[in-house]
Amino acid sequence: MTERVRELIATYRSSAEKHGEATRKGDYRKANKHHDILNDALVEIRKTGKIGAAALMDLLTDDDDSVRCWAATHCLVVEEPAARRVLQQFVDDGGFLAMDAEMVLKEWDKGTLKTP
Repeated sequence: MTERVRELIATYRSSAEKHGEATRKGDYRKANKHHDILNDALVEIRKTGKIGAAALMDLLTDDDDSVRCWAATHCLVVEEPAARRVLQQFVDDGGFLAMDAEMVLKEWDKGTLKTP
């Protein structure tokens, strides 16, 4: 993995984690800020091709739920079965991210999920 990809993944991961924290606290301004940073990092990660895709896939096993949920959402185009399993686990567990994961899967199945 290149240093550039490491930096992008670190930014993506940090923003996903901070987005989750802000969302739990109801701080929409902070959540929106980190959502934008996360999306900008995703665009750059995707430009790196297979190296970036593999690095993003590694986040499917991250310790932070928000990081895993975001990574699974963005990995649907890379490796649908693995990403779907992660999202379905959130739905099955019924926790904080269950509704988000359920909506992602519904939109993906309908072909209307839009990501950068």
